[in-house]
Amino acid sequence: MLITHLTAAACAAAAICLGRSEYEKKALSAEETTIYSSKVSKKRTFIFLSDLHENTFGQENEKLIQVIDQMHPDAVLNGGDLIVTKGTHAKTDRSLSLIKELVSRYPVYCGEGNHENRIDWEPETYGVSGSQYRKELKKAGAICLKDQSALFDHEIEITGLDLDHPFYGKALFH
Repeated sequence: MLITHLTAAACAAAAICLGRSEYEKKALSAEETTIYSSKVSKKRTFIFLSDLHENTFGQENEKLIQVIDQMHPDAVLNGGDLIVTKGTHAKTDRSLSLIKELVSRYPVYCGEGNHENRIDWEPETYGVSGSQYRKELKKAGAICLKDQSALFDHEIEITGLDLDHPFYGKALFH
């Protein structure tokens, strides 16, 4: 009887976690954090985007872009995983469309997450799609930071730091 209850509890917990994960994939949330530094001469607003995984918020991401516009950012920082690399090809169309629209409005700095890095880690699967994706980002006007830094407004250094493959492992399975 105890095994049955434990199994039922484990299944319920798994269902809740899966439901929460699915909700987070589709939920648009905007959070504000204030950081103070005497080294910065004036107030700045940055938008940090990450883990969109090719999801959209409204037609052509208009809901996401509207939220960003309402915050009047000085720049947009892409922390990675806007794309999806699972299966046999990289899905980048929606993220490229979003970045192109954002670049027309703001400076955009792009870092990389495990999905962007997977293109490099598995060239037999993804071929040259990583270099094509980065080329399109740069062509649109985004500043790509793969283990690089760029100076914003002469006083803020923005860095894109790539983590090695083992750092992306699932903590529960090591």
